[in-house]
Amino acid sequence: MPSSHSATVTALVVAVDLQDGIGGSTFATIWKVKCTVGRERHSVFCLMQKYVDVEALGTKLQIISAFAVEHVKGFIYIEAEKQCDINEVVFVDKAKRKALVITLEIC
Repeated sequence: MPSSHSATVTALVVAVDLQDGIGGSTFATIWKVKCTVGRERHSVFCLMQKYVDVEALGTKLQIISAFAVEHVKGFIYIEAEKQCDINEVVFVDKAKRKALVITLEIC
């Protein structure tokens, strides 16, 4: 039997889906971002520290969350509405190449 919290979240998602649709602006996208293998958790920590530092200066990064999955090496996941929000916060290597950013399809 589901908890009251999961039932509430499910009901909220269904209500938003009925009103705006899953493709609407209410739901953000999860982006898969390439990072150094073995430094996934550190990369997420640095990203969250950057978020806190920028917020202390009076601005806000347009990301919602960031996380690493233990069994996926060389990638972190960042939740944001647009790819330009991701490009604003990820570190690009010294050769000034674009970071590898992939949209995840959530079904």
